[in-house]
Amino acid sequence: MQQMKGKITPVIAVTSKLMTTGVDSKTCKLVVLDANIQSMTEFKQIIGRGTRLRPDFGKEFFTILDFRGVTRLFADPAFDGEPVVILDVPENKPLVEQPLPKPSDKDIIKDPELKPYKIPVVVDFGTLKLRILDEKVQYLNEQGELVSEDIDLFSKREMQKEFGSYEQFQQQWTTSGEIFSKFYTDPKWLAALRQTRQFSHDVEDFDVLSHISFGKKPLTKTERAEKVKQSGYVEQYSPENQQVLGLLLNEYVKSGNQDLTKTEILKTPQFSRFGGLVSIIKNFGGKELYQKAVKGLEKMIYSE
Repeated sequence: MQQMKGKITPVIAVTSKLMTTGVDSKTCKLVVLDANIQSMTEFKQIIGRGTRLRPDFGKEFFTILDFRGVTRLFADPAFDGEPVVILDVPENKPLVEQPLPKPSDKDIIKDPELKPYKIPVVVDFGTLKLRILDEKVQYLNEQGELVSEDIDLFSKREMQKEFGSYEQFQQQWTTSGEIFSKFYTDPKWLAALRQTRQFSHDVEDFDVLSHISFGKKPLTKTERAEKVKQSGYVEQYSPENQQVLGLLLNEYVKSGNQDLTKTEILKTPQFSRFGGLVSIIKNFGGKELYQKAVKGLEKMIYSE
């Protein structure tokens, strides 16, 4: 024990069984065997932990204390496998070293490619903390057990609990943006969902969720906008108001903005040629009629 004082590395006593787990034990100097080990694989795993070298910490050898005769496995031919070369040396003649055969491609062991570590993304779901890693979601259930499942299957189950049908989901999507402050509309969650199906950037969040949760064919924003144009919806309004609705449709294609009814959008430069917010709303006959026109536009965007 006196020799352990002042050491910068700790001395930890563990069972030899732990040494089979791949624990990093490069400074291990003593392996004590006090169990009847029959498995060659297990024996190699335990002994192999002692073979690591750390000369900078004084680890250049290790000692085995065997109380069960387990080291007999060293004599087993299976320990080292087949010999690389067997030399037949005649009696009373010096051994002449022969060059070893060149290794073939099969003999070369390549290190596996290391993937960069990914930091899990965390999204709140009520009292749960949902950890997203690749295409999996992990959380602790009521029993405190770690549950891991596919993120798309988790989304589908939870959304179908909330919405009994696609039609209910579709209706809620077009009525209020606030109701969709949910875990599945979190940008981090949606980004992970998009990876599961490799959705293009032109497919908006509504179609991602509809496809994963209700099996609907995803449409691009361009396809949805074209469908509105072909419906003739905007033609019921004056030429100037048709242009305003057309710009709103372009804004949807560009940004996928869910709530087009917010009048702040009319303050942007592309609407200035129509006189700005006040003038545009006046041309529609007031704020109520303007909102009605835009809500109708949104309804057409998300219609079947």
